[in-house]
Amino acid sequence: MVGHAVLIPYDDIGELATFVRPAYQAAGVSTHLIRGLLGHGVANGIDHVWLTVSRTNCIAMNLYRSAGFETTAHDRGEHEMERSL
Repeated sequence: MVGHAVLIPYDDIGELATFVRPAYQAAGVSTHLIRGLLGHGVANGIDHVWLTVSRTNCIAMNLYRSAGFETTAHDRGEHEMERSL
């Protein structure tokens, strides 16, 4: 297994979670998983997606920003990020 990702629907909002093994993090796997899930969300009526990420995980935060997510809140060492679809 290289990694996994999930988009959990809550009516028209989805929660995104991803994990990719460190050896594959610079190979575009995360980007591919995120794009696929966001496209699946659009096709299934999701119009807004959110996620949480550790404030110290700069690599993931940059990845999510490059996918169009913006930081909307800070809480106990985590950032909440969101984007519209």
